Amino acid sequence: MSGGVGGVLKWAGKSVEHAIRAVKMHVLLRRRYGTLRPEWVPYPDFEASLSIDPHDQRALHKIALDFARRRTARHIRFWRDFTVHLEPAVCLDVGANYGECLFSLRYPPATRVLGVEANPRILPHLERSRDAHPDTSLIHLHHAIAGDDDRELASLWLEPRWSGRTRAFAGHEDGGERERVEVPATRIDTLVGGLTGPGPLDGPLVFKIDVEGFESFVLRGMARTVAAAPLAVGYVEVDRELMEAAGASISEVDDMLEGFRLFVPERRRGRDQLRPLPSLGELVAGRSGRFHTDVVMVRGEGTGFGSAQRPPWLPPTWDLLPGAGAGRAGHGPRGSEAGGGRT
Repeated sequence: MSGGVGGVLKWAGKSVEHAIRAVKMHVLLRRRYGTLRPEWVPYPDFEASLSIDPHDQRALHKIALDFARRRTARHIRFWRDFTVHLEPAVCLDVGANYGECLFSLRYPPATRVLGVEANPRILPHLERSRDAHPDTSLIHLHHAIAGDDDRELASLWLEPRWSGRTRAFAGHEDGGERERVEVPATRIDTLVGGLTGPGPLDGPLVFKIDVEGFESFVLRGMARTVAAAPLAVGYVEVDRELMEAAGASISEVDDMLEGFRLFVPERRRGRDQLRPLPSLGELVAGRSGRFHTDVVMVRGEGTGFGSAQRPPWLPPTWDLLPGAGAGRAGHGPRGSEAGGGRT
């Protein structure tokens, strides 16, 4: 009996806690935006706004609430800081969602900016945000699944209430109701080649990949782009369970990342820092269950660590933790020009 009463009390406590959080969220949203369902969300520290679907729970929790709290997520800080510091030839956001990275700053006039998003329901919001951005002419949007082949149509599984769970593969439902749609599929090499032409890039490449387990296919499909860049710096989401559900493994991804130096981003004493990582396999070794983290990867000129000097690719707002000699030898992500993918 006591166990039953204890379970009821625990459930009641969680219910009260959830209700308190919901009230606080509603107060914050109404105070900041004048409504519980904002359609435009201004950045807390930049004169631009994002168009969002007010019924998308990810948009409300991860964008509207964070902005109302004046929080800037780490992937946005990465995008801003490395773009400002490196003045890249190409900025590439794969899995752009509502464009919280894409539209978070002004771009150097010579930078070409590409945002790739597969979810057809988000595309109109991206277009509205792009049209309202001061650098609208520099920002190119592409509606497609990014992978390792080019196809007219491929299947995409949507999660209507949380856009961040949209996936290019079936079989991992997370308890949600999925909707299957058909959208174009492309390689990043195809998109970048169409924008910049053949040959080497005339400056660094900065990229972010967040595609819910499909990262290995994206990396295979951008091998030529990475090889064409004198310096490539990326921010990539790593989720072992989702990668395996998509048909990849950590060891396969490690093989594709030969030539990259890997780091785990951390936040200490108000500063972003990079902790060296020999391999993804070492990161997940000994860990059971679901494992999710973000990884920063660097390849190309100026990535050696033979001296005590600060590496030239590192922005002044980021620090490098000891052990920076860790890394992978090789020539970049392995990929092929042709398809054969899983999208």
